[in-house]
Amino acid sequence: MQLTRRQWLSGASLLAASPATAGLTLSPPASASVVSRGAGDPSALVEGLRAYAARELEVYGLPGMTLSVSGPGGFAATLAVGYANLDSARPVTADQLFQIGSISKSMLALALYRLADIGKVDLDAAVDTVIPGMSLPPERITIAQLLNHSTGLPADAPLFPRAFGDRLWLGYKPGTRFSYSNTGFDLLGAVVARASGVPYHRALVDLVLRPLGMTRTEPLIRTSDRARYAIGYVPLLDRPFFPGARFGTAAWLDIEIPAGSVASTSGDMARYLAFVARLGRGSGGPLFSDALARRFVTSTISATEFGPKGRYASGIATVDVDGRTCLHHTGGMIAFSSSLTVDPVAGGGVFASVNAHAGDYRPRAVTRYGCRLLRAYAEGKAMPPSPPVEPVAKVAHAGDFAGRFMAANGDVLTVTPRDGWPVVGADGAEGRMRGAGPGRFVTDHPRLSRHELAYEGKGRRDRLWSGGTIYGRDRPLPTPPPDSAIAGLAGTYASNDPWVGVISVVARDKALIVESGGEVRRAADGSWRPVDPEGACERLIFDAVVEGQAQRVNLSGIELRRFHDTDG
Repeated sequence: MQLTRRQWLSGASLLAASPATAGLTLSPPASASVVSRGAGDPSALVEGLRAYAARELEVYGLPGMTLSVSGPGGFAATLAVGYANLDSARPVTADQLFQIGSISKSMLALALYRLADIGKVDLDAAVDTVIPGMSLPPERITIAQLLNHSTGLPADAPLFPRAFGDRLWLGYKPGTRFSYSNTGFDLLGAVVARASGVPYHRALVDLVLRPLGMTRTEPLIRTSDRARYAIGYVPLLDRPFFPGARFGTAAWLDIEIPAGSVASTSGDMARYLAFVARLGRGSGGPLFSDALARRFVTSTISATEFGPKGRYASGIATVDVDGRTCLHHTGGMIAFSSSLTVDPVAGGGVFASVNAHAGDYRPRAVTRYGCRLLRAYAEGKAMPPSPPVEPVAKVAHAGDFAGRFMAANGDVLTVTPRDGWPVVGADGAEGRMRGAGPGRFVTDHPRLSRHELAYEGKGRRDRLWSGGTIYGRDRPLPTPPPDSAIAGLAGTYASNDPWVGVISVVARDKALIVESGGEVRRAADGSWRPVDPEGACERLIFDAVVEGQAQRVNLSGIELRRFHDTDG
């Protein structure tokens, strides 16, 4: 498991001052338009995709979804399901902008390859030779390594971090492994700007969007375009997301980050799907040569966070869908969640975006099923049946985690398996539990949601932690006092930056735990680093100690301050 700032943060919701809105219970509106018919009758494909998307919205309780399909023979379609505005019941339409998040990375990569094609960028050059003056580590990092997330840079550090000597750092030798880094792609945006001579957002329009006919797509998110967007939503309560959660309107944010600030319409994304499908077959026109196209999609590094056979190249992953290699990426923004999957052999792909942030949800299942439908359409076969929508993965051996757990302070938790999912009860209330790692769960229980439920051992578990309190099966266990060297570091730390939110740091005996991220240990330079080697790129520094308590933590270049919450 890769440990990044995104996993360490509980994801505090950023709500606007408008009233919260629950999802509508009526059947959601839906529309579809076949922009270009292609060689066959696409009606079964379009209806199958629409029905599955509507079912996913219903099960998860999400507001709306925009979809794009591109296929062989020039086939293209746009679909819209659900609501762009829950308060007014305004439906999603094809001309509305949705933020595509990290799907933007492949567009940035296209801009770099275009610059390489005209001789303005050497993809194998050291990045510090192109953008001197940046706060780069001393090790040699190439543009190609940045494109493939193989540099060892942290996941989300600012380009000029306010710690660590005001310089970026590496967690491992560049080129040796994959570790997802938005920071790296923000550096690539600076490379594009320097090589093109214009700001990144203008370069993206000139180099990629306009040549592909994506005239309704915006390269950055700004208030002047706000009326064109579907309204974005976030969970009303600051708890781990579970299906059926109520949503509130997200506050608007202007965003200019090369790693993920493109917003697009379903029509433009259909054009993008068609180009990526051609790219996957080795055709680079109209942007660059076929030789560069083949390099673009040649995956050079294993990236199993995208799937067991996942690999990565040039801002896009290759994944296995029913034995066939597809191109794939997802995107997560403050209030939008997106997925793109392209099957080059079938000659097209599917894009889907939801106007809500719902934890780690992305409409991956929609785009994967869409590619199965597209494959059947391309081969003239019957449409495959839709898979079940299972918003929370069932827990293997759920009975191992069940039981009555008691703490020395008299608190009692009861965990019961229910249809394959554990449910925790306390204070006369129940909460669903969802896996967050081996033996670790999050819950939407009103009191327990602020901490993980972390079991110790294997098989039938007899010890359970909630925050810094330990519970024993059928008997209370005394909570060991935390080591004095770490006791003052434990607590809740918060930032007003909506990308950061809140982290919970707990001391358990001699171990310091960043919840959702795992144990961290002090390094020789004074920083704290994850024990799990997958988190090697991240750093924490605790400081501003008052009466034995750290008042501040710097998490990979982002400052958070102690939040003196009242419920322990």
